[in-house]
Amino acid sequence: MASSPAPHAEGGAPEETAAPWYRWYVLGLLILTLLFSVADRLVFSILIEPIKAEFKLTDTQLGLLGGVAFTVTYMFAGFPAARLADRSVRKNIVAGAITFWSLMTALCERILPATDTPGAIAAGVPAYIEKLLADWSYPAERVPIIAGLDAIEAKSMADYRVSTAKATPAQQDALLTLAMNDRITGGKTFFEAFRQLVIAGYYTSEIGMTQEREYLPVPGEYDGAFPYSKVNKVYSA
Repeated sequence: MASSPAPHAEGGAPEETAAPWYRWYVLGLLILTLLFSVADRLVFSILIEPIKAEFKLTDTQLGLLGGVAFTVTYMFAGFPAARLADRSVRKNIVAGAITFWSLMTALCERILPATDTPGAIAAGVPAYIEKLLADWSYPAERVPIIAGLDAIEAKSMADYRVSTAKATPAQQDALLTLAMNDRITGGKTFFEAFRQLVIAGYYTSEIGMTQEREYLPVPGEYDGAFPYSKVNKVYSA
């Protein structure tokens, strides 16, 4: 007796199975994303001793910064993220998080690009801003920046048909100029706050203090008649 054909999916259409290569492709993307996520969290652990020495932190303060702050943030963010994962498309959540990070990284570099000294990305400014927004900022401080990034992303897709993170440096500069001139919704509020975050993150980083500026932990003698032509970099102490 001939076996009956396998039932079709609901609606009468045959079920489609993904090609084997596509499954490996998705797995590779998820692994790569996880590697970046883990590396971002491990940076603090790797640099914990220099951070402790630089800011004169106690073991208790380091424990609160690296343990409690991280755990509490994930605890409160986990519930809404899980609810979104259950009620919406999971790949959109992952793609949105990666897009947000890429967009912020690209714009940081345009505000303080690499010249004869390293730029904002090399100084770790994107990670600084992400940590500051997630752990230390009030919602009223966080909302304008996130809204501004969303508005710039929408403008980039409308004008250039590409994500801001993939736009050319000239296009990114044009988008930031529109925000600075308040020609994007909430642009001026976003730009002023975002620029301050980038500048603060850069000039408190090791690169900003030792390469962009001249690091002088113990100031020398005062010379009120020192020739201006011999002044090189601004001192940081």
